[in-house]
Amino acid sequence: QFPFNDDLRRRVQPLMNFCIAVFFVSLGVEMDFGGGLADLGTTAVLSLFVLLGNPFIFLWIIARMGYSRRTSFRAGVTVAQISEFSFILIAMGLGAGLYGTNILSITALAGLVTITGSAYLIRYSDPLFRRFEAWGLLRWLPDQPVEPEPVAGGDRTGHVIVVGMNTLGRELVQRLQARGERVLAVDTDPTKLVGLFVTILTGSVEYASVLLAAGLAEA
Repeated sequence: QFPFNDDLRRRVQPLMNFCIAVFFVSLGVEMDFGGGLADLGTTAVLSLFVLLGNPFIFLWIIARMGYSRRTSFRAGVTVAQISEFSFILIAMGLGAGLYGTNILSITALAGLVTITGSAYLIRYSDPLFRRFEAWGLLRWLPDQPVEPEPVAGGDRTGHVIVVGMNTLGRELVQRLQARGERVLAVDTDPTKLVGLFVTILTGSVEYASVLLAAGLAEA
């Protein structure tokens, strides 16, 4: 909840990626795909539920929120896979002795199927949407030609980025704002951003992720 949490998250991201890699390698060592193949029916049912059930649920929810069929469909297909959180739950249950390694194998196979399948669903979401529309499979969804407006403050185009809120930086921000420019103030110290009536971002521009969040390419 601290104002500099985003900057800290970007700084520890490499360590998080390393720990995730170690986690998956340790899980892979314990997997026995033979156990998963022995329960091929269970694996197929779980995979179909994730590939079809997850998008169906999200389609309905997002459409009810007022978005168009196309947006609902494109958002729905992005959740057609199990995540690393599934493996975490399975690993915890396995460590507690609640079931055998065959459950881990079933989950691993379902993960391979759904992650691979969802990649193609996302890749070809637009052609699939046009095909489903032509077949009338999405008529049960309400279609909204005018979608809700995006949340204010999320636009990162046509703005001026000022880095470093020392005396000169704050003066630049104030003069640019007075001229009617859209300004984004960036500093590693969140206390230096206090009192500025412009969009602010805490972080160091030495990190590519901060430049991406600042919308440098569109500034």
